[in-house]
Amino acid sequence: MAFEDILKRIKEDGGKEAEQIKKEAEGEAEKILQEAGKEAVSLKEKILHAARDSIRDERKRILTMANLEVRKKLLERKQNLIEEAFRKASNHLEHLPEEEYRKAIKKMLLETVESGEEEVIISPEEKLINSAFLEEVNEELSSKGRPGKLKLSSERREFQGGFILKAGRIEINNTFTSLFQEKREELESEVAGILFGS
Repeated sequence: MAFEDILKRIKEDGGKEAEQIKKEAEGEAEKILQEAGKEAVSLKEKILHAARDSIRDERKRILTMANLEVRKKLLERKQNLIEEAFRKASNHLEHLPEEEYRKAIKKMLLETVESGEEEVIISPEEKLINSAFLEEVNEELSSKGRPGKLKLSSERREFQGGFILKAGRIEINNTFTSLFQEKREELESEVAGILFGS
């Protein structure tokens, strides 16, 4: 074999080998590109899924916050309406016609009296609870076989409607404010039921 033939053969073999290496490299490159494409698609899907989850969670959070705000405002409105109902009821009690007021006070006294010898403390503005009124109550107590010795205290206290019954150091607060506070919790659910049908 001549030198030129050897060179030619080396060139041919080198070309074939280079072609083979090139094909293998292209095949590897194609595989790498396919893998990268799959990973890119997978990564894209993960990112989209995470974004959808994030959007869904944020939407859910916003809706929850909005619902809480609506409930808060509704509760606030209901409480204002209940408060207004109690204010009106208290005002109604304080402005009862004289005869109704006297009947209510007499009933409260008869139910509250323990010994029949207590003092009755009233407000400085009170005009209907007086000595003559207490005489009527004492007569009714006596007719029921109980001591009828209630007397009007010289002490006056600031309150709107009702009275305080005092026996020594013990006081029973039957002012309208005290009675409303005492009954408020019990009455709130009833008032809410009437106002809101719940």
